[in-house]
Amino acid sequence: MEVEVIPYFSQRRAVLSNHGSIIAQVQGEALDTEKLENLARYEIFLDRKLERILSILLKLQALRKEQEQDAE
Repeated sequence: MEVEVIPYFSQRRAVLSNHGSIIAQVQGEALDTEKLENLARYEIFLDRKLERILSILLKLQALRKEQEQDAE
């Protein structure tokens, strides 16, 4: 019993003594509004870039179809 139970509970006690610090750190990192704001700005930037690229792709596909129809 001393070989298994005491080491287990001493380890659990160490983990529980740090529980409050771990929760505070996790919540602090998860709610960092500056990081979230930068991420949101980057997401908007990539979204607009994707829309421009898709628009160009559709125009090029339309031009290709016109050229193929003119060649026939």
